[in-house]
Amino acid sequence: MSYAQTGHFSDTRSDREVISKNNVAGYDIRVEGTKEEIKAVESQLTSNFDKEELRDASKNGISITFKELTKEGIKKIAGRYLFKTHNGREQILIDVDAAGDHETITHEMTHLCRHMDPNRKGFEKSRVFQVGDEKKIREEDIPLEEALTVAETIARVDPDQTRTNVGYYTSILTDDKQSISREKALIFKNEDIATIKKACQTVIIKREYPKKIVECFNRLRIKHLGSGANTAWNRFKELRRQKDGNN
Repeated sequence: MSYAQTGHFSDTRSDREVISKNNVAGYDIRVEGTKEEIKAVESQLTSNFDKEELRDASKNGISITFKELTKEGIKKIAGRYLFKTHNGREQILIDVDAAGDHETITHEMTHLCRHMDPNRKGFEKSRVFQVGDEKKIREEDIPLEEALTVAETIARVDPDQTRTNVGYYTSILTDDKQSISREKALIFKNEDIATIKKACQTVIIKREYPKKIVECFNRLRIKHLGSGANTAWNRFKELRRQKDGNN
């Protein structure tokens, strides 16, 4: 499919030649960005996901838009899956500076797969609730959702392309609730890369990654993502106790 020039979209960087391409990776996925950004999406999706995963994820259609992202007008974020549709399509936003980091696009698509994939169960799937026409994740579930998504993203990407990207690892707190340094975050991430790659070494199809991540989650540093008592690991244990109590 050739690039379809549809004119400039709203963007704060005047030097960006923004176009739109439909049917990216052969599925109902529409990307708005530069040619290089669109190629990055196509490369990460086809390399890091099975065809069946992309088919199921795009059953409602997906719109991926590159733009400058800020959080609360100040803090820059790399990407966001919105957990809500626009004109019936799932929405992903990617910051223009994150297109080439080999991780953000896969991370946000993993969020989407955790939400949309009908084959996922238990911790492999996002815990969402309905508010009007919008789906949300409860505050207490956010650290767990992000930690599991980070771990699954590590399983999917080439580790040599992501070892120096600390991402959420700087949000891990020490036992005395102190933030860790970038250097320590990199150590923790590379420990998790080794653990995850070993746990996933027998995986044949990428759709098997979620199950393997849940199985090794108790051995990962990213399980301590969160603040205070609201860490991914505490929530994981709480939900498992609730499940065991209902059986």
